[in-house]
Amino acid sequence: VAAPAVQSFTRSGKLRALGVTTQRRTPLAPDVPAVAETVPGYDLVGWYGLLAPLGTPKAIVNQISSEIARALKTTEVQERLVSTGAEAVESSPAEFTKFLEKETLRWGKVLRDAGIKPTP
Repeated sequence: VAAPAVQSFTRSGKLRALGVTTQRRTPLAPDVPAVAETVPGYDLVGWYGLLAPLGTPKAIVNQISSEIARALKTTEVQERLVSTGAEAVESSPAEFTKFLEKETLRWGKVLRDAGIKPTP
């Protein structure tokens, strides 16, 4: 569950947070340990990204990437991200492509190991 969704419950003492699944503690709950502090290498985060159709001209992709990077640096966007427990990770289109490839391999292995098969 996202930290902001349970923050009022943990602050009031109705719930006790045991850990966050990111590699580091969250600024929203700095006293709550990251699972990785106990289980080295543990890292489970949700992420958002913007994808374009295959064949989109590189100049267009780069322009969109630049505009997103510019927006992510504004105070308004930064404050909104922090309030939702999100953290902007600036990367290039090439870096994001590599990230997606790694995630596909990682979660593909999890699905195969669990015996989960895609439905037709």
